[in-house]
Amino acid sequence: MKRLGEDRAVLWIVAAFALSQLAAVGWDLPGSYGWENDGIAPRDFFAGIAINLSPGQGHRYPMFHNLLIGLLSIPVLLPAALRAEDWTLPALMEQILTVPTMTGVSIVAKLVAVAMACVSILAIARIARRTVSIEAGRWAAVWAATCLSFPYYGRVSNLDGPYLMWTALAMGRLLSMAETRKRRDYVIFGLLAGAAVATKDQAYAGFVLPG
Repeated sequence: MKRLGEDRAVLWIVAAFALSQLAAVGWDLPGSYGWENDGIAPRDFFAGIAINLSPGQGHRYPMFHNLLIGLLSIPVLLPAALRAEDWTLPALMEQILTVPTMTGVSIVAKLVAVAMACVSILAIARIARRTVSIEAGRWAAVWAATCLSFPYYGRVSNLDGPYLMWTALAMGRLLSMAETRKRRDYVIFGLLAGAAVATKDQAYAGFVLPG
């Protein structure tokens, strides 16, 4: 992260972006259903984990980000589970699918999205800075922060923002591979690219031309 934030001007752009995102992060809350078209929170991440773990079945999206949101939501889900009359599935779901619990899961997913969007801007700016100039890096950060679709996906539970972050980080590591030829860079690139595809499988398209 230290290298991602080498330009202080970009850091100010990211800070302003983060504040604007946090100001709008609760636009559809509270609720036990999300208003986000094709988002995974607050309820759909259960299916994203369970179906992907069922032999012979597959969810429309990979499991990685669903699992991440599930793990980060444990502080919200566990107290709800402990309030259930018993540990049968109907009793657990009755407590977990309440408005307060689902609102908490939504907040977790949205905060993760904001954090990942900020990292994306830093990564994109650094790629432009390394390949063109300092000014190009700053303009790339401005473009990302003000592009209409990016701020939307940067505060919702859809998978487009998270897979973009992993892809941008992988592309930055690809530049390091070309410069250093170190095995460590190859390994990190593979892990980041794998995380991108494991978040949303269409991410593979970003690696076709570079490959």
